[in-house]
Amino acid sequence: MILPGSYLYSLIVLAIGMILLGSWANTFKSLRGKWRYELYCLDLAFGAMLIALILAFTFGSFGFDGFLFLDDVKLAGKRQDAFGFLSGCLFNMGTMLVMGGISVTGMSVAIPIGMSTGLIVTSIIDLIVSRQSNLLLVLCGSLALAASSVMFSSAWYHFAKARLLAQVRLGKTKSTRLDISMGGVLLSAGGGLFLGFSRPVLDLARVPDIGLGPYSLGVVFAVGIVFSTFVMNLFLMNLPVSGEPIDIVNYFQAQVVSHLPGIFGGMLLGGGLIASFVVARADGAGAVLQRISQPVLQSAMVLAMLWGLVAWKELSSPESKVKGYVAAAALLLIAGIGLTTFALPVTAH
Repeated sequence: MILPGSYLYSLIVLAIGMILLGSWANTFKSLRGKWRYELYCLDLAFGAMLIALILAFTFGSFGFDGFLFLDDVKLAGKRQDAFGFLSGCLFNMGTMLVMGGISVTGMSVAIPIGMSTGLIVTSIIDLIVSRQSNLLLVLCGSLALAASSVMFSSAWYHFAKARLLAQVRLGKTKSTRLDISMGGVLLSAGGGLFLGFSRPVLDLARVPDIGLGPYSLGVVFAVGIVFSTFVMNLFLMNLPVSGEPIDIVNYFQAQVVSHLPGIFGGMLLGGGLIASFVVARADGAGAVLQRISQPVLQSAMVLAMLWGLVAWKELSSPESKVKGYVAAAALLLIAGIGLTTFALPVTAH
């Protein structure tokens, strides 16, 4: 298999992974509400599976060491296969809930809240299990991330309130009740819990000697994504965040062009994940400290926030409160990533 052979190459792969993880949701935004997120998630899963197989039979099967992807699958322990599959299920359940949040609040709110919650959970679990992280920094970083989520929630609330008042003034809605749903925020935070728990399970799948390699882990992880998508959609399609319940038949009745953004988004998401797996496996000259890899990968939530705010004009409002909350949320988000990073022990990934 092909792994980064130098520190520079590892950093390049990390940067690519961060960009992919912070950008995949743009494919859903490009649909502009023409394709329900429940159906989009099916395409997302198939896209993740597709890129995992492509990378496994190319980068995972080439290289001077002669160690093939299929060899890696055979040598890995059955428990490690199960952990990889379970981690993919947990990650995807979290992603689907965050997708529900995106459909209501947008990328700039749902992704930072979901990923921040996930980082809090992961940091606390690492602290409890390894007991090597700095307790004070973990607590301060978690508080900063939690405060950031509160600020994003407040920004969304005041933005939605101002938008509803504008619709009332223009006569576009007859209701004068200012009921602002925070369901998207709660879905994103709930999704973050699943994202956070998926990381410790993922680590169990790649223990030395009998663990899954990065490319085989990508395939097993993607199988978990596909499986959990069908299971989760049994609930999400019948209990939608907004709109009427839909049937799986709608997925097969759509034109091919409707499926392409989701498949491409899944390839971006899967590619970003596998890039992180590859760097985590690199050793020798290519090994990267977790204190370096974590902030780079976690910066994906900052990039997603910027995509939402700048490219898609989310939370665009003349209200000074909205702008103030967004600015405070962004600063707290960056501070939280930094503090939880410095809390880590100085060891390789």
